[in-house]
Amino acid sequence: MGIKKEIIRSIYEEVKASFKMDLRSAEHLDKEAKAKKTKSKELPFQSFMAKRGASLQFAMGMIYILKRNGIKALLVVYRGEGEFSEKPADHASVVYRDGLGLYIADFEAEDLNMNKPYRIPLLEYRKKRGKLWIYDPYGKNGSLPFFEGFLKKPTARM
Repeated sequence: MGIKKEIIRSIYEEVKASFKMDLRSAEHLDKEAKAKKTKSKELPFQSFMAKRGASLQFAMGMIYILKRNGIKALLVVYRGEGEFSEKPADHASVVYRDGLGLYIADFEAEDLNMNKPYRIPLLEYRKKRGKLWIYDPYGKNGSLPFFEGFLKKPTARM
């Protein structure tokens, strides 16, 4: 296994082990971020510190740790139907580049019968999940409030 693959696997396992799935906390954290108009670039650190929530907090926390380790990662969200509104995404995960490929890290990937939830090929993930929106929390829209502006401006759609 390559060094980058090993680092990503290790970070994924660290975040998953320290993260508590808690929908009530996720709702509270989302309301707080909306009320404070939290900027997108601030949310990864806050999510990492919370250590609880839902897929959005897990993904943003992992993006924060990957960035600290010199690995650029983006937020990927999907909705079963329709366009984004100010509601949180149905599900969030992380996309990163390794070599020539793009891969997803998704803490709920077991329900997709994926044996490496930290290294799912992006196109395979898209086939199973459907329409995806990709965002760069630290990119040009990173200063926008996350829920009020950032989610309306994806970096890419597929």
